[in-house]
Amino acid sequence: LHVRSRRQRQMCIRDRLSQLPTGSPIQNQLGLSSNYGTRLDPFTNLLAQHPGIDFSAPSGTPIIASGNGTVTSLGYDAAYGNYLMISHSDGFVSKYAHARKIHVRQGQVVKRGQIIAEVGSTGRSTGPHLHYEITHNGKHVNPMQFLITNNVQLSKK
Repeated sequence: LHVRSRRQRQMCIRDRLSQLPTGSPIQNQLGLSSNYGTRLDPFTNLLAQHPGIDFSAPSGTPIIASGNGTVTSLGYDAAYGNYLMISHSDGFVSKYAHARKIHVRQGQVVKRGQIIAEVGSTGRSTGPHLHYEITHNGKHVNPMQFLITNNVQLSKK
């Protein structure tokens, strides 16, 4: 019979959570400018699926890894602009888009809270913000279900 102390159990849980994208992807936990799901597309004025959440922030605001993982993809996309993706444990992947500058390289192991990029307005963007997505086993999920924070609020527009 293996008995763990309360402290050992807490450390095990903390270590497990650090492997998942449960941390805030932006310092200072600034407001959200767009939520996950169906929304009015700002370019077409038609309803469209928004597969992530947008954090409004000034250009240059640090973007941080929301969990431990490995940078599996980065580059430029016409819609996402400068982006990067981090693979976490259990089939989770986080995506960070519209970055002004990326500070990591493909294949790099990153830790939760590490600065990985800077907020920008590259690609299909109406202004500086971080577009943040999470997929689980290849399917989009609402990132708000994973954020461990009490300070993220919808910004007034």
